Amino acid sequence: MPILETIIRGLVQFVVQAVSAIGNITRISSGTLPRPNRKIIVVVSLLTIVIALFLLARAFSPVRISSTPVPLIVLGEVTAQETVRQLNGGSQIVIIKQASDDDRSVTIPLKAFRKVISAAGIQIVATVNAVNEQPDAIPAKQFFHLLEQYPKVSAIVSFVGAPRLTDMEILQVRSNVPPWIVLNEPFPHKLEQLIREEIVQLAVISEPGVAGVKKPKTAREWFDRYYQFVTRQSLTVLQ
Repeated sequence: MPILETIIRGLVQFVVQAVSAIGNITRISSGTLPRPNRKIIVVVSLLTIVIALFLLARAFSPVRISSTPVPLIVLGEVTAQETVRQLNGGSQIVIIKQASDDDRSVTIPLKAFRKVISAAGIQIVATVNAVNEQPDAIPAKQFFHLLEQYPKVSAIVSFVGAPRLTDMEILQVRSNVPPWIVLNEPFPHKLEQLIREEIVQLAVISEPGVAGVKKPKTAREWFDRYYQFVTRQSLTVLQ
C-alpha cells in the first residue's frame, strides 16, 4: 500500500501542477492578461511543469519506494557481532572486498562491519581487493596467496563470496590456517563442503532464518528477517 499511495500522490501532484500551468499559458495566448505580466507568467508556468515532472519521476523512482538501507546496515552490524563471538578473543582480521566501491550492497554492510569490529578492539590488518576471475568468488590462487601472506590472523572476512576450490585444492589446505567468514555468496550450495572441511567457519546467506517479526526493532530482528548464519552445526539449511 505505501508504494501505491506514493505513486498516486505523485500523479495527483503532477496533474494539479500541469493543469495550473496550462491554464496560465492558455490565458496568455488568449490575450486576457496584461502584456507586462505575460513573460513572468510563462516562466513561472514552465517552472511549474518542470517541478511537476520531477515529482512524478520521484514517485516512480525505486530509490524513493525503497530508499532505506537498513537490511544492508544490519547485515554488516550483526555479522560483525557474530564474528567477534566466533573469534573468541582473536584480535586481527583481513577483509576482502570488491575493487570498485560502486556497489552499495557491499559498501554499506562493509562500513557497518568495520564500525562494530573497531569498537570491539579487533584490528583490521589489511583490506584486499578481490581478483574477480569469476563474479562473486575468490579464485584459488588468491585464496592460497592470502593464507601465505596472513597466516596468523584470526580470520579472513570475504564480502565477495567464498573461495572456489576443487576437491584436490581443498585437500591441500592445512588444518591450522585462518578460518574464513563469508558474505554475499550467490550460490549457497557451494558453501557446504567448505564449511564441512572447516575452511569457512561462518557464512551468511540471503534467506530468513526464523519467522520474522512483523515490525522489527532491533538489529538482530532485522537481520533475521532477511538473512541467516550457517556454520558446521547448521549445514542442513543448505540442503
